[in-house]
Amino acid sequence: MILATLFAALLVQESDSHRVGFYSVSFKETHPLAEAKELAKRQGWKLDEVRKKEPDFEKRKIEEETFQVVVPDGYGREKSFGLVVWISPMPSGVPPDEWLEPLAKRDLIAIGADNSGNDRGTVFRVALALDAVHNVKARYTIDPKRIYVTGFSGGGRTASRLGISYPDVFTGGIYQGGVDFYRGVPDPADAKREFAPTFIKPEGDLLKKVKTESRHVILAGESDFNRAPCKATFEMMTKRENFTRATYIEMPGVPHVWADAATFAKALDALDAPLKDAKPKK
Repeated sequence: MILATLFAALLVQESDSHRVGFYSVSFKETHPLAEAKELAKRQGWKLDEVRKKEPDFEKRKIEEETFQVVVPDGYGREKSFGLVVWISPMPSGVPPDEWLEPLAKRDLIAIGADNSGNDRGTVFRVALALDAVHNVKARYTIDPKRIYVTGFSGGGRTASRLGISYPDVFTGGIYQGGVDFYRGVPDPADAKREFAPTFIKPEGDLLKKVKTESRHVILAGESDFNRAPCKATFEMMTKRENFTRATYIEMPGVPHVWADAATFAKALDALDAPLKDAKPKK
């Protein structure tokens, strides 16, 4: 009986490996960095406060969470694809339809966790994004230099936490209509006001990596109510914090919405550009 159960589990895992198309899936493993203690350490949270605010987090069961996965038809296990983790502000983890073509053209798999919208605690959203990477890497041939995170609005803020705090997991990110940072950012409209920091500064090799190797795209509409903090954070990153691979994209006449297909394609190309420009090793 035990052998039969193990064999059935292996068959299920194999059926999910290298699967092409759009499908919903649940996983059995969490990322090692997605434990409460590790999350608190990276984000600068006090563990007791995490437990008080989110008492159910350490009881979470990853197998009860669902993820939406989109794998382009051109995928094959013999070729490495990139990965984009999507953090939606809404309950569904399905990536926007208009992004599917730009993703497919650039050999990128997409995954988004359900129930990871703005009404879910940040600790859950960060953990689920890490879990997504961990499990997709176990099932697909993923290029470790092209693992990206993106989100919109509150999801953009969460994505920026991940892109900046976890350069050992994500090699870049697109932060749309919202961005967080590890230090206060002056408000260009009010010299006495600043946009407060929301997590701590990475240390040592992580800080060096996120500033010189990671790629970051901050994206906002011209009429977005979050445009000012987005642009100000970009200027803080590039002018005062010496981020060397950051890009700012503004969508003319656009309010608080996520990127259209053309703009998303431009942002993806900005993430990939350092790879294309890299000099071959001698």
